[in-house]
Amino acid sequence: MGQEIERKFLVKGDFEQAVTCKKRIMQGYICAEEARTVRVRIQGDECFLNIKSASNERGWSRYEFEHRITPSDAEELLKLCLPGMIDKVRHWIQVGNHTWEVDVFQGDNQGLVMAEIELSSEEETFELPAWAGEEVTGDPRYYNAMLSQKPFCRDAPHCRDAMHCVSTGLIMKHIRIDYYTGTGGSELVARLLADKLKSENRTVEIIRICRDRITGAQSIEADYYVLIFPVHSFNAPQPINEWVEHLTGKDCKTAVISVSGGGNVLSNTACRCKTVRLLKKNRFNVVYEEMVRMPNNWIKAPKEKECTRILSKLPTKIDAIAQTVITEKRSKKIIYWIDYLISALGEAEKKGTRPFGSGIKVSDTCTGCGFCAKNCCSSNIQIARQVQAKPTFGNRCDMCLGCVYNCPQKALQPTYGAFQIDKNGYDLHGMCQKTVLLQAYNNNITYKK
Repeated sequence: MGQEIERKFLVKGDFEQAVTCKKRIMQGYICAEEARTVRVRIQGDECFLNIKSASNERGWSRYEFEHRITPSDAEELLKLCLPGMIDKVRHWIQVGNHTWEVDVFQGDNQGLVMAEIELSSEEETFELPAWAGEEVTGDPRYYNAMLSQKPFCRDAPHCRDAMHCVSTGLIMKHIRIDYYTGTGGSELVARLLADKLKSENRTVEIIRICRDRITGAQSIEADYYVLIFPVHSFNAPQPINEWVEHLTGKDCKTAVISVSGGGNVLSNTACRCKTVRLLKKNRFNVVYEEMVRMPNNWIKAPKEKECTRILSKLPTKIDAIAQTVITEKRSKKIIYWIDYLISALGEAEKKGTRPFGSGIKVSDTCTGCGFCAKNCCSSNIQIARQVQAKPTFGNRCDMCLGCVYNCPQKALQPTYGAFQIDKNGYDLHGMCQKTVLLQAYNNNITYKK
C-alpha cells in the first residue's frame, strides 16, 4: 500500500496566471471516520475509488490505496455515499521542482481555496509560492471528508447528498461562462446568467476575456460552455476569436450569446458566424445561439425612457437563456444572406480601430489612477509606475469604448473617430438605477468606477 505525504495551505493571492491544467472534481464519501475514509471521485473523464488511513501525529502522511473504476460504477457508488458532496475545480501549477494542486471549492464550500503539495518524504524541502498563505496541514477542519459533513459555508444546505446529485443530474451540470466586456453590458448579462444558473443548483465558473490571459492551449473542463461578447463591426471583437483559437472543447455543448444595441436586426444576424466556425473547428458542439439587446453605446445612446424599457426586459431574457442552457435545448437564429456580406465588410472595418486607440489624448485632469490600463481587455494601455503617471496607448485597440466612457476623471478623448462617442457619455449604472437591475449591477459588475 502506498503512502501519501502532503502539506496543505490556504491560498491568499492570485495563482491563475501560472495554471498549466485544471479539471473539475466531484467526490463523495462512503466512510468518513477519523481512522479511515472511503472516497468515490469523478475527475474529468476519470473515476476512482480511494481508501485512506488516519494521518500520523504531524498530519503530514497516511496510507493510501486508489483504484480506477468505470463512470457507471462511480455513479452507483455515489448513491451509497454519506450526505454531503465535495465539488471543486483543481488547478495544477509547477513551482520549482514540484507540482502544486490548488482546489477552488464550489457548492456548499464556495469561497474556500486550498493548495496542497505531495512530497516524497517529510524532510523534503520545497519552494513556497507567494500565493500560499496559512498552513493547515493536519487541521481536521480542512480535510475534504470533514468539509463534506461540515461545509466551509455555515449556511450551506447540509441535506444535499450524493444520491440527490446523481438523480438530479448535478454531476453533469458544471457550466463555464467566458465573456468580453467594454462598457459593462456583456458583463452584466454574463453575471446575471451566472446568478440564475447558480440558483438552479448549477456550478458556474466565470472568466473575463482579456488578451493578456491568452497564454496557450486550454481545454474546457465543463459540461456546458457559454461565450458572451458585444457586437463590434457586425462581428465578435478580435480578442474573442484569438481566445477561441486557443481552446479545445472535447465536444462540449456550447452557447454563443452576442450583445448589441440593435438586437437581432438586419446587419447583425451573421455576427456570430466566424466565432461559431472557430468553435466547431476546435471541437465545440454549438447548440445554442442568442442575441441580447442592451442600450446602444455607439454614436448616440437611446433616450432615458428607451434605456429603461430595454433594461427592464433583461431579467426575463436571462431567465429564458438559463432555461435553454439547463435543458440543453438546441436553438439557432435565422441568418439573412445579406448579413454574410455585411459581416465580411465589418471584418475589414476592424482595422480602423487601431488608430482610434493610439490617437486617444489624455487631459490634465488625469490622476494616473490606472483604471483604464487595469480594465483594458485588449491590453492596449500601459501606465508607468511613477506617481500620477499618465497612460500611453498602443495600436492594438479594439474600440470597446470602455476607457473613454468609464474613466473616473473623463480625461480620455479620441482624436480619430471622435464622432463615434456620445458627448453625453454612457453610464450603465445610471441606467440601471431606473430599473430593478440596480442591485444586480452593484453586486455583480467589476468594471465600474
